[in-house]
Amino acid sequence: MIPLEVNAQEKYVPKANEELFGTWTDEKNDKSYYRPQKEVISVDGFKRFPNMTDPLPSEEATLKVDSKWIDSEGNIWYKTSGQVTTGVYKGWTFQELDRLSKSGRVFESVFTALGVKGEYKPAFYPKTIGTHDQTYMILYKEGK
Repeated sequence: MIPLEVNAQEKYVPKANEELFGTWTDEKNDKSYYRPQKEVISVDGFKRFPNMTDPLPSEEATLKVDSKWIDSEGNIWYKTSGQVTTGVYKGWTFQELDRLSKSGRVFESVFTALGVKGEYKPAFYPKTIGTHDQTYMILYKEGK
């Protein structure tokens, strides 16, 4: 399925209550960099916690919502970008493709790592989200 982007030329300004924002978890994840058990996303960026019970994140990053659209099935899509500010990959930049299920309860993503202070280019966004992608992650919305 290929999502259709509406108003792709316009800059998207995220709302304070954006569906993407919140705490996302999956205790079954392998606790790796790509598959943490918990991720907290806000307008300021994200924090990743390898273990659900970790008191401090192993990584933090800035996050910019570059675009948002809804596909014909009602799934919510985002293109986001940012820079890692703490952790092993501090300084690395990335571009990410995110999909939230129609219900807003399932979050899937893949990203392209651009390197330390890598150059942002719209063409570097992943084109699809596939479970076999090395950077694939799935998490579930915590709470209501």
